[in-house]
Amino acid sequence: METFKDYFENAGIALLIIDAKGTILHANKEFEKLSKIKQEQIIDKLAIYDFIAHDDRNDIKELLKTKFEAVSLPHSLLSTFVSSKREQISMMLNFNYLQDKDQLICAFIDTIPVRRAENAVQQEKFQKEIAEIASGIAHEIRNPLSAINTSIEILRDSLLVTGEDEDLMNIILEENKRLDQIIKEFSYYAKLNSPDISLTDINELIEEAVSFQQQNAPADISIVTKLLASPPPMYIDRPQIKSVFFNIMDNALESMPDGGILEIVTSLEKNEFNDDVLAIRFKDSGCGIRPEDMDNIFKPFFTDKENHSGMGLSISKRILEKHNGEIHIDSKPSQGTSVTIILPILYQKIIAEQTPGLI
Repeated sequence: METFKDYFENAGIALLIIDAKGTILHANKEFEKLSKIKQEQIIDKLAIYDFIAHDDRNDIKELLKTKFEAVSLPHSLLSTFVSSKREQISMMLNFNYLQDKDQLICAFIDTIPVRRAENAVQQEKFQKEIAEIASGIAHEIRNPLSAINTSIEILRDSLLVTGEDEDLMNIILEENKRLDQIIKEFSYYAKLNSPDISLTDINELIEEAVSFQQQNAPADISIVTKLLASPPPMYIDRPQIKSVFFNIMDNALESMPDGGILEIVTSLEKNEFNDDVLAIRFKDSGCGIRPEDMDNIFKPFFTDKENHSGMGLSISKRILEKHNGEIHIDSKPSQGTSVTIILPILYQKIIAEQTPGLI
């Protein structure tokens, strides 16, 4: 019995023991955390139904009735859990019959990580299919573009065109180069390789990106960094993450044609799943993003700037997703833009443990 009690209390997931009426006879500390109610306020005072959304209660009543009448096999049920703070969480409830006690043990399993894993598999499959299509399209388009470019250059030189005719040929050549660049960026986006990770000092990587940008930034734009003194070691693909930094900083600098400040701040925070993350924020004092454009900024080819492919943020988002990271943008017209990169610390630890000799 002591072994069962130890397992019950230290299982790492929320567990209840209930009777045929659904009354809670025992609740472990994980359930206390989940429900946000002390154990002594739960046991023998509340029923499992008190923590289940109204629409799902009949399903549980029917399941309990079946369990205690037929002692059926373990059964799972997808339900909406409701905490004392009225927070709702989609969870899988797994019921097992304790025959010697004539009771049920119920485990509450958060379905979000499962759904995220399933979505990741589907997304990866979709991206592979897109990569194959993109590779074929790029190959078929690049060949005629190259032929067009060569032919125009030969015609321009051999015919000795001048004036308006020369201008038209130059326009064709420039647009041809732009199309070629778009094809290259789309191919990179579609075929983006998995990260080639290495142990990286994130402060050093940020400073490298800042140093490069400062050489090209207008004199009336200041780039200020406020970085953690001792950030956690990060296992990332240096070139990929640096390209994300460059893209965000390029956008920020272009948004401040009359000068301004770009501030880069790092901090340790918690995400929605209470996991430790490293947040990297790029805050500019530029023109901001129009509200009607916010839903489109990560879509490939979306841009309101001339001579831009609109692939920068799309590529950055894909890179961060391959690092199990995120990117969030908050912006208001005339008030600047804040771009936040989120890199999970737990993921970094797992990478280190699963990759011998990485350090």
